[in-house]
Amino acid sequence: MTSKKLSLSLLTTICITAILSIRNWPLSAEYGLSSIFMIILSALVFFIPLALVCAELSSSFSEEAGIYYWVKEAFGHRIGTSAVWFSWISNVVWYPIILSFASSSLLNAFGIRADEHPYILFSVIQISFWALIYLNFKGLNFASWISSSFFWIGTVLPGSLIIILSTCYFFSGNPLHIDFNSSNLIPEFTSMGEFVFFAGLILGFAGIEMPAVHAKEVENPSKSYPKAIMYSTIVIVFTSILGTLAISMIIPQENISLVTAIFDAMNFLLDTYHLSLLKPMITLLISIGAYGGICTWISGPSKGLIEALKKTNINKNIYAKNTANVPTNILIIQGILVTGLSLLFLIMPNISSSYWVLTVLASQLYLITYFLIFFAAIYLRVKRPELQRSYKVSQGISGMFLTCFTGIVVCFFTFCMGFVPPSQIDSGDLLSYVALLSGLIFFFSLPISFLGEKKLLVKS
Repeated sequence: MTSKKLSLSLLTTICITAILSIRNWPLSAEYGLSSIFMIILSALVFFIPLALVCAELSSSFSEEAGIYYWVKEAFGHRIGTSAVWFSWISNVVWYPIILSFASSSLLNAFGIRADEHPYILFSVIQISFWALIYLNFKGLNFASWISSSFFWIGTVLPGSLIIILSTCYFFSGNPLHIDFNSSNLIPEFTSMGEFVFFAGLILGFAGIEMPAVHAKEVENPSKSYPKAIMYSTIVIVFTSILGTLAISMIIPQENISLVTAIFDAMNFLLDTYHLSLLKPMITLLISIGAYGGICTWISGPSKGLIEALKKTNINKNIYAKNTANVPTNILIIQGILVTGLSLLFLIMPNISSSYWVLTVLASQLYLITYFLIFFAAIYLRVKRPELQRSYKVSQGISGMFLTCFTGIVVCFFTFCMGFVPPSQIDSGDLLSYVALLSGLIFFFSLPISFLGEKKLLVKS
C-alpha cells in the first residue's frame, strides 16, 4: 500500500508556515523604502537557491534524510556532525530572539514596555522557556498541535490586521515617515553599513531545509517542488514587503525597536482607528503565536543532532529519551544555554542591541551549516551521479554549480558583514562588538572537537 503523496498546495503551505513570521518586519524596516529591494534580493540569491539544493539532497536518499546525512555522505562523519551541530546551536541562539519577541508581546498586553524594563523581560523569558521545555517533556504531538493552531491566530491574524490598517492609513493621506520616491528604492551602498542588516534578512529566510525533506513525498517533484518554492516565495516576499512598509510608514527610523516595533505600530494603528480596546487581545494573540512556534522547535532540531551523537563516543545519557520519546537532557542543556545567552539583554547598551547581536550570531552559526550544504550538494552531484534523485536543481552540472556558487558567495559575504556593527543600533565600540561575536562563535565551535566518530572494537 503506497503512502499518499503531498499535493502542491500542501507543500506550498508547509514552506510558508516554516518561514513566514511578523517578527522579521522591524529588522527589514531599518532599510526604509529600499527594504523592497533588499527583501527581493535576499530571496533570489539565498532563499530560492537553498530551497532547491535542499530539495535535491533530500530526494537523493530514500531512508536517511537531514543535514547530517547529506553532508556526511559527501565529507564523512566529522564534517557531517559539524553541519548538524551548527544548525542545532544556531537554533539555541535563536530562542532568546523569538522569546524576547513573544515575552515583549505578553508584557505589552499588560501595558509594560520591554525596552524600558529589561529585568522583567529577562524574567519572563526564563519562566516561559522553562515552562515550554516542561511541556515538551510530555511529547511532540501536543507541541505540533500548538504550533499549527497558533500560527493562524498569532501570525496570520495580527499580521493581516497590521497590513490592512496601514493600507487604510496610507490611502487616507496621513503623514508618513517614509519617502515614497523611486530614487529611494535602491540602497545607496555608500558604506558597508548599508549591507549590515542583510544578515538579519538572511536569517529570516533560514529553515527551508525543514520542508525540503518532503521533496520525495511530492506528486511529480521535478515540477511540483519548484512551483511550491515559487508560490511560497511570492507569498513570503509580498507579505514581508507590506509588513515592512507598514512599520516604516508609521514609526520614524530612529525610533524603530527591533523588539517592540510591531507593538508600537499596532498600538498606533488601533488608536488611529479608535480600536484601542483590541490592544490587549491582539498583543496577546501575537504572544501566543510566537510561543506556539517555539514549542515545536524546542525538540525538532535535536533529531538530527541525536543521529550524529549516536555515532560518537559521547555518553549516551546525553541524548537519552524519556518514555515520551523526548531527549530530556538535551532540552535541559538548551535551557541552560538560553538562560546564559539571555543575559545579553541585561549587559548590552539596550534591548535592540542585544536582539541584534543574538540575531547576527544565530545567522553566522546557521551560515556555516549552509556553507557545508552547498559544498556537499556540488560534491555529491559530481562524485555520486548514480544516486536516484526524484528532483534535480538542473539536469546539467553547470546549473547546479551556479546555484551552489551563488549560495556560497552570499553566505560568505553575509558572514563577514555580521562583524560590522550597524550604525542604526548602539552596539558598543567596534572592538568589543567583534570580540564578543568572535568569542561566542569560538565557544560554540568547541564541542565539535569532542564529537569524533565512535571507534568499533574488533575482536582478534
